[in-house]
This record gives sequence, structure tokens and C-alpha cells, in this order.
Amino acid sequence: MLSFFQKRNVRAAPWKVMLEVGTNLKIPVRGFIRVKECKPNSFKKVHARTLSKEDIHTTHEHRLNDDEETPVESTIDGYRYGNTIVPFSTDDENQMKFKTDAKCFDVLGFTRADNVKRQYYMGDSVRCFVAEEGDEPAAVALSAFIHALYETNMVAIVRYVYNKNSAPKVAFLSPHIKPNYECLLCILLPFMEDMRKYTFSSLHPNNKNLPSDDQLSAVDNLIDNMNLVMPEKDEDGKQQQYLKPKLTFNPHLQRLYQCLSARALNPDDPQLPPPNQTILNYLHPQQDLLAQSAPCVDRLRAAFPLEVVTKKKEETTAQNIFGAGDEAEPAAKKPRLDADAGGDGGLTMAGLARGPVTEVGSVRPLEDFRAMVSRKDDDKFMEAAAQLQKRIEEIVMESFGDQFYSKAMECLQALRKESAKLGEPDQFNTFLRGFKEMLFNKGRKDFWDSMVRERVTLISSEESPETSASKEEAEKFLEAAKQTTEEPEEMEEAEAEDLVRLVGDDVRSCQFVRQTPQLNKHLSCSS
Repeated sequence: MLSFFQKRNVRAAPWKVMLEVGTNLKIPVRGFIRVKECKPNSFKKVHARTLSKEDIHTTHEHRLNDDEETPVESTIDGYRYGNTIVPFSTDDENQMKFKTDAKCFDVLGFTRADNVKRQYYMGDSVRCFVAEEGDEPAAVALSAFIHALYETNMVAIVRYVYNKNSAPKVAFLSPHIKPNYECLLCILLPFMEDMRKYTFSSLHPNNKNLPSDDQLSAVDNLIDNMNLVMPEKDEDGKQQQYLKPKLTFNPHLQRLYQCLSARALNPDDPQLPPPNQTILNYLHPQQDLLAQSAPCVDRLRAAFPLEVVTKKKEETTAQNIFGAGDEAEPAAKKPRLDADAGGDGGLTMAGLARGPVTEVGSVRPLEDFRAMVSRKDDDKFMEAAAQLQKRIEEIVMESFGDQFYSKAMECLQALRKESAKLGEPDQFNTFLRGFKEMLFNKGRKDFWDSMVRERVTLISSEESPETSASKEEAEKFLEAAKQTTEEPEEMEEAEAEDLVRLVGDDVRSCQFVRQTPQLNKHLSCSS
């Protein structure tokens, strides 16, 4: 008996309420906790030896993340709405809470018992409801209600409010009839917001994964032989079982209390005692169960053979060792440019040496933009977006042919993604409309063709509810626009050849060539 530790038995106080069925039937009942999760006591509240008469109180402080760690006197919770932090105080939360007038236990309706699946059970406890003590009419009415549910295989759905201003819950009442008593078992049910529906792929389309009849039979036999119900019966003719809940204690709590008692009796012993054998028996299967299920385990191994998969070795060739010369850099060695990695503004040596990013430069515009957007101390999105838009225009207009188009496209896609994510789609849509017009006016239709291929269009209302642009408008935006500027007259081929001869081999000395689209078909530059 001293090997087990149990909590002190406390007489549970009943929850007295009126069970209302419709508008005319009201039955006074009492609810008791039948099953509840057992949790160990908290160790946060303790007494110091020198302060035996006073409690040790825990205090919480909020400090700013600065050099002085300035204490904050009061704080208010805030929630992000788009790109704005909306404060939400405790008073606001109390005003928006659903308030109830009084406790209630009202029947909303009835359903078949098989409609309440096992996965719908909520809460950490089960309550049993019996009639009010000494009230014989209530006992008769409740008994009739219980037997009616049992005979029709139905359960009652109830609205459950524990006391005034408590959150209302939904539960179901199931009849429970025993030879010496009868009651209603109350278990909470989930709301629609509590449900999580997961879709898994079926095994039927792939016949390779379907289990055979021999495999199904082997698993069934293993389950039958590992059954916790003993084949023999006791003296009263009742079926015996292994690990009976009334005689099986929580091994976690038993081990915790064993260590506490050992430390109290032997405070100077550096080692804790090993777990009690009774606790270990809870964690390991019974030996007779293992013995009788051994043939089933062997059959299971034969039905489900396992093969060691060896990785195919590649031939040792010069190409595998050194790699192709024109091959791109491996993905593992590429620098991460996302905001989570931090870029140069994150916790890296280069970022610490560079300091906080305050402007989107022309050398690394995308990294600068992500570093500014990811700042926690200040909202820099609008400023960073405007600067990145300017850099995109500069990169496209100053590109020699399509040399820097990939860089501009990467920046444009990142700007679109962050604008939709942070709730600022209108700014991006306004920029993209003007950018499209500029591309056609400045003779950069080839970059527009790249945007059409990559499907870089307006942010629609399906992607962000902050904009009024429809999906049809976004699709129509990708249509080609009319060129508003007149094409300059074609230069005579002889004049173009004269210019090429004047320019010579050094293209760097003739930057005006980049701004003469008519020379593109006459001029060519080699690396």
C-alpha cells in the first residue's frame, strides 16, 4: 500500500441546475464530475524557510529592448490588421464577450447516438446528472427521460452554461443505466470553429499499397491475442482484464511522487531511486500476452517483409567529381535571400558590419527591400515599396537589351507578393498601371512580354480583400496596350554602319547606343 501515492479524496460539490425540455418540462438535477484528467499540483507557489509566515509572490515586468532596458508601466495587447497594429485592451475584450443572464441546461434537440462520433468528444471531464436529492417527482421524470433515450437509441443535445457570464457550450446527454443506479452522462461537443478536417489520399487508386487478405488476417490475429481481457473469469463470473483502470495508477504521477518523497527523506543523496517495479509493469506489456502473441508477430513479419534499400552509387567520373563547368551553383550554397534568413540586415557578420538598411540601393535592391520590410521597430513598407518601384524602372530602362531583365522581374514579383501579404495592393496596382504605359512608350515591350509569360498582373480581390480590382480586370490587364509614341524613322543601313565604325570595339565609350533602339538590329556586342 505504501508503494502507491494517491491524492486526497475530496467530496465533490454538486452543480445544481434545472434541466429544461421544451417550455413545459423542467427537472431539477445535480451534476457530479465522474471522470476528470488528473494533473499534478503546481510548484510555482512555495514558502521560503526564512519567511515561514509570508508567501513568495511572483511578479512580472515588461521592459523595452534597449540598452537601459527601460521598464514599461502598462501594456495593451495589439492585433495586426493589414499593416496596422490595432490596440485591444481588457475593457474592449470584456465588452465584446458574450454575456449570459444565468446558468442554464436546456435541451436543444435530439439525434441518434451513432451520429455523435467518438472524435466529437470535447473537454477534459465527464459529468453525470441525477435527480435532486429527496425530490421523488424529479427522480420519476428523469428516470422516464433516461429510459426513453435508451429505448430509442437517442441522445439529447443541450446548451450548457455553468454560471452567469460564462461562455455557452454545447454538450450531449447519453443514458447510463446500471442495476443499482441510472444517470445521464454529459460530454461537451465542438463548435464549427473547433473542427479540423484533413483530407488524405486514398489507397485504392494505387493497387500496390492495398493490403492483401493474408496481411489483414495477420493484423487481426495480433489484435485478438494482445487483448487486455483475460480468458478466465473470477469467482463471481466476471471477466477479468489486465491494467484495470480502477487498479492502475498514472505512472507519470507515481514516479513524480516517488521522487519527491525520496528527496524529502534523503535530501543529501545525489541519486534518485530507480522506478518502482509496479510502475515499470504499467509501461511494459504482460509477459503472458507477449508469449501468446509471439506466433502472430512472426506471421506479421512474414506478411510484411522489409527490404534494405541501398542508394545507387554513381559512377566515379570526372564530370561527377568536378561537375559541369557551366552548371549553376548548388542550391545548398546559394545565399538565402528571404526575410526569415535576415539577408544582410539579419544576424550575420555582413549584416552587423553593414548596419540597419535605410534605403533600397541599386546594387542589391531586393535584399535591401526585404531587410527594410522585416524591421520590427518601425513600419517601412510604404517607403521601401516606393524606392523599389523606382529601382525597377531604372533597371529596366538602363538595361542593355535584356541583360538585367531577370533582376528586375525578381524584384517586381517580390514587391507584388509583399504588397498582397501586408494589405497594400492598391499602391502596387497603381504603380503597375503606370509601369505598363511607360514600357510601351519607352520601347521596352520585350520586358512586357516577360511579364505576360510570368503572369505578373494586378492584385485582385481574390488575393487581397483590400482592393476592388476583380479577377477579370487582372486578366484583362495582361492584354497588350497601344503604343502611344511614334516610332522614329528607320535609319539607313549605311548611316548605321558609319556609326558602328565610329564606335569601334569599346562599347563603354558609346553609352548613347543603349538609348537608340533602332541600332539594336545593327549592333552586336560580344563578351
